[in-house]
Amino acid sequence: MFLFSVFLLGLTPWGVFVMPFVVLFKGFGTGLTAGYLFAVQQLGGVGFYLLVLLPGTFLFCIALVMFSSNSFMFSKDMFAYTFAKYPPKQSMRVGATSLCSHLMASLIMTFCASLIDTALWTLFAGAFNF
Repeated sequence: MFLFSVFLLGLTPWGVFVMPFVVLFKGFGTGLTAGYLFAVQQLGGVGFYLLVLLPGTFLFCIALVMFSSNSFMFSKDMFAYTFAKYPPKQSMRVGATSLCSHLMASLIMTFCASLIDTALWTLFAGAFNF
């Protein structure tokens, strides 16, 4: 959902203003989950977060930030192309092709993050009883 919303916001001129909030919302949710586990489950929550949740979440967050930066630049170019007196020299087609190739790379990273999550949940989630 986060990559899809960043992709759609990257295709709009107003995505420059809204896109940072999507990334901040993901970071807020990740931090809230970690804080809850740390506060309620103490050392068991820390172990669960570090061993089970963090590796896949970290890889996904890297993919999201990398794609968001490229999507932000395309949205900025689209904003300049739409509203500026002198549009950018780069063709929008080249930017859209670059955005789609970065989307594919981010989706591959997200797939790897989901494989890591699945493996770690299968191996270690039963070791923690809450």
